[in-house]
Amino acid sequence: MSRYEQDTSILKAHSDYSALSAGLGFLCHAPGKFLGILPCGSFGAKAMGLDLAYQILLYQTRGISNNRQPLLNGEWDTTLHVGALSFRVNF
Repeated sequence: MSRYEQDTSILKAHSDYSALSAGLGFLCHAPGKFLGILPCGSFGAKAMGLDLAYQILLYQTRGISNNRQPLLNGEWDTTLHVGALSFRVNF
């Protein structure tokens, strides 16, 4: 790839980022109470669980200049937030 193509392209084969993840899970078996409210043996279940996860991806700042589309020139910061919540019932 020529120097000109590197300066004018917003496409990149790989991304430089850092990621941080955290998760928490809770499983309740009968005769306990799920979140202190619902009996864990409700609906014929043997157990109920709740899982929560979060991840943040911090990409390196990227500068673009001399692009064919002038609106894309400048410094670009990207941060992605990802979350997940799941509820399970074991029968």
